[in-house]
Amino acid sequence: MLMESAPTGIDVDDVRDSLLDVAGVEEVHDLHVWTITSGIVSLSAHLVAPGASERAAVLKAARKALHERFGIAHVTLQIEHDRVEEEDSGV
Repeated sequence: MLMESAPTGIDVDDVRDSLLDVAGVEEVHDLHVWTITSGIVSLSAHLVAPGASERAAVLKAARKALHERFGIAHVTLQIEHDRVEEEDSGV
């Protein structure tokens, strides 16, 4: 049985705050932090950065902040100009 759980010692609210501290990031949503195997922490999130003309710089700064503060290196981030509302799939 595959078990996923939030990593011990990582406060998701602190992670959200760190991402919001990145220049250009105005909102963080769909934030997920988990671990499947001991020692491998993964993260995915959507960042709303409407004023960021250089999205690569926002991505680089966000990844650096996550790695330096929380030791998270396996990161998937989606940078959005505006918040994209998820459509109800009816499932």
